[in-house]
Amino acid sequence: MKKVLFVLTLMLSMVFGSVIPTFAYDFNEGDQEIYSAYIDELAKNTTENDAEEENLLNRGEQYSNLDYAIMKNVGKKWNELFMNNWKPYIYSPEENGKDGKATVLANSGISDSEKHAFVCLGYQLKDGEMLPELKGRCETVAAAARQFPKTKIYVSGGPTGPNNPDQHTEARLMRDYLVNECGIDSSRVYMDERAMTTVQNAENTFAMLQENGIESITIVTSNYHTRRGTLLYYAESQLFEYGKGYKCNIIGNLGYYIEGKDLEPASHAARSLKQILGLPNTVKTTSQVINNQYIYDENDLLDITVYEEKLGAQTEIKDYKVKNYDPHRAGLQTIDVIYLLEGKETTSKVNVFVKYKFISGDNSVFDKSKASNIVLKTNGVLDKLTGIYLDDKELDENAYTLASGSTILTLKKEALSNLSNGNHKIKLVYGKEDKIETNLVIAPDSVTAAEVAKQIKNNTYNPNNALPASTTKNTKHNTSTKTNNTTSKSAETSDPTSIKELLFMLLGSLGISFFLLKKKMS
Repeated sequence: MKKVLFVLTLMLSMVFGSVIPTFAYDFNEGDQEIYSAYIDELAKNTTENDAEEENLLNRGEQYSNLDYAIMKNVGKKWNELFMNNWKPYIYSPEENGKDGKATVLANSGISDSEKHAFVCLGYQLKDGEMLPELKGRCETVAAAARQFPKTKIYVSGGPTGPNNPDQHTEARLMRDYLVNECGIDSSRVYMDERAMTTVQNAENTFAMLQENGIESITIVTSNYHTRRGTLLYYAESQLFEYGKGYKCNIIGNLGYYIEGKDLEPASHAARSLKQILGLPNTVKTTSQVINNQYIYDENDLLDITVYEEKLGAQTEIKDYKVKNYDPHRAGLQTIDVIYLLEGKETTSKVNVFVKYKFISGDNSVFDKSKASNIVLKTNGVLDKLTGIYLDDKELDENAYTLASGSTILTLKKEALSNLSNGNHKIKLVYGKEDKIETNLVIAPDSVTAAEVAKQIKNNTYNPNNALPASTTKNTKHNTSTKTNNTTSKSAETSDPTSIKELLFMLLGSLGISFFLLKKKMS
């Protein structure tokens, strides 16, 4: 039962203590991506005075002086570790361990003190047991402890590896090996049994180091791992110093020699460094597609700008293509803008509006003396047509027919013949608000129709003016809309009422004349 409880407790500590680390210091959100890019620049391993590195550091400084100080120190340490002047200390039992001491560290600057500790990093278990490499790391840290007998030893590593049913931890097996096989006093050994990665090694052990008042440490691991391990522990030391006020110096390193293995690449170190600093692994590159015009005539070229945005800086992407755009189809269209973003094909959706227009039949003239249907054609899709209006009144359905292609509106001659002479407005509405209008002129005869057509052709026609003089007889009002219109009378050149009055006056004059003549004769 105790064994089961131990395993459950250990698993819970792994979940809540290692998998979800607690950072000793959180970077300002505004500069997280800038410093992630700074680490990428460091990983290029160019020169110590790289201009882009300085530029990114300066940009980050505007957000937080503390962030800037940490990253500046981390950058210096990076350059120190990745330049040729960095000295790795290598321990090989066959070459420099004959007396059981790590004499190679004699001139490393380590002081023999209880305030100094050797931190030995674990290595993955196999079937719950230590592999030769992990035993070699233990022998290496034991040799360092013998060289400096007052120092402490911290071993870090959780229950790693497949087929480990008893959840043996690297740290516990390491401590047992140091005590039982290497003769190290158990009181000198401290364990972190939760860490599953090198990042978690540093995060977990630093809290222990602070608690025990350790002032300096030396990282012990395999030779190929010393540079990355040292870098990560240094970064963690900066987080604790600026975040919790605990200062712990990283003094030297000691690597167990593995033949044929080179130092880990800069890219690997950069990825781990971002994790330990709590920075994003990748710098987001976003895109922005701007439709500069939005509303187009069918013959207009699309005016679109595509930007790539990274770390707040925009760069125009000029090489792009467009799909699903039909300049002859009026109304709102959602088109695809396709371009490359960091080498990957990316598609953005953009809304484009093509103006509604009359393709034929606009500004038509109807000649009552030669009545025929008027046909108007638009570029609007017939399915989107929601209303047809004559002089702002809905046109009676019996006055027209509709056909697709895109919209073909035929105004019947019978309805047009009942309209009053002069200018009328035809309006087609698509959707809720999109509309187009045109003039329809009703002429009483061919002469008037020809004159108006001529004015329209010459762009001199004014719909607010009356039709040409002497052509305005027998005007009728609109009888083809759904609302009832009152009929007004037009003035004519001969008035029956006026003729009767003249006849009465003439007869009266003749009567008076006849009366006067008769009286005279008498």
